[in-house]
Amino acid sequence: MTFYPRMKIVLLVLLVVFAGRLLFSGPANAQPLTPLQDHYPELKIKYSTIFSKLIGTGLVTEDQIYACFIDLESELSKKVLNQSNYDGIFYNTALTVIKRHEAVYKAAQKAFGDNIPPEAGGLYADLKHILLSSIVAALPLPGVYTGSLEVTLAGFTQGASFYYTLDGSLPSPAGTIYTGPIKFWPPDSPVLLQAIARKDGIASDVAIFYYEIRCVNPCGIKGYVYLEKTNPQDAKPDHAGTEITIKRKGTVVASDLSQEDGFYEIIGLSPGSYEVLYSHPGASWKDSILPVTIDECKLAEMPAFTLYLGDMNGDREINILDLLWMASQMGMTPDQPQWEGAKKADVNKDKKIDILDLLRVVKNIGL
Repeated sequence: MTFYPRMKIVLLVLLVVFAGRLLFSGPANAQPLTPLQDHYPELKIKYSTIFSKLIGTGLVTEDQIYACFIDLESELSKKVLNQSNYDGIFYNTALTVIKRHEAVYKAAQKAFGDNIPPEAGGLYADLKHILLSSIVAALPLPGVYTGSLEVTLAGFTQGASFYYTLDGSLPSPAGTIYTGPIKFWPPDSPVLLQAIARKDGIASDVAIFYYEIRCVNPCGIKGYVYLEKTNPQDAKPDHAGTEITIKRKGTVVASDLSQEDGFYEIIGLSPGSYEVLYSHPGASWKDSILPVTIDECKLAEMPAFTLYLGDMNGDREINILDLLWMASQMGMTPDQPQWEGAKKADVNKDKKIDILDLLRVVKNIGL
């Protein structure tokens, strides 16, 4: 492989900065847009021979070498890096940086002189690929947040366009282009944000960011649901056992049972629109569905209402069809083999199906 003078200088600088990363791990709070640092572990293993030679010079401290490395990456992050002008930008930037770090430059000369090792060409190619991949970062960093959140996309390559998805599909130039901060609310949680950067026909790898956005205050619904008495003479009706099921876009997200006085409270929801299904086993109480929209992180108060007796066929209606079925069960008692299938028609729980049960349902038709 033939190396021209300009390329030799560039490769020397590259050898120095990556050996510096081998010597000194650097601060724990590195800047988020550092693709060269992020790929360092694999480069350290792949080019260990080069690093070992530079370490043996003893002309610079670990801090000085690391400072040169950080300086180079910082300068490159301000430049436009693409296929057409990458070499020129890197050459000029490398010269500027190396002049600011004289001790580092002398160490590179002593270690290699004009004898560029064969591995240097591969290192240069790897670095070019890393920088051209236009690393995408999301700020703030992925994690758990409360309240609303605005996520900003940024990249190592200036002037790149970003494309992202939120539905689990892979981003592409045919998808949604990033035009400004992406705002999320607790109803959107959890968020799987995937993004790529693209410039001059070069696209980055897909970057994946996961966010959870929680409400600041308890969020959910509360209210009372009552049961029509199975026996009008009951002094103290028991309203316990109604199942409250909350669905969002057809998916069950929470459920609970009402207490003896009919009260229920379900928290852990997020602002958004839901359907609340009220159902109670036994005695054929009619199921009911109520819509609710939670506008902010708070407990939304549902209207109190009563579940009425008479829905024998489970169609959430009380009508003549229910009465006809009840009529077919008239005279049935627990000592008969068909009782198990018929006993829901005994709405007043007096162990027989008669005209009193039928009359109890008649008054609820249409409710």
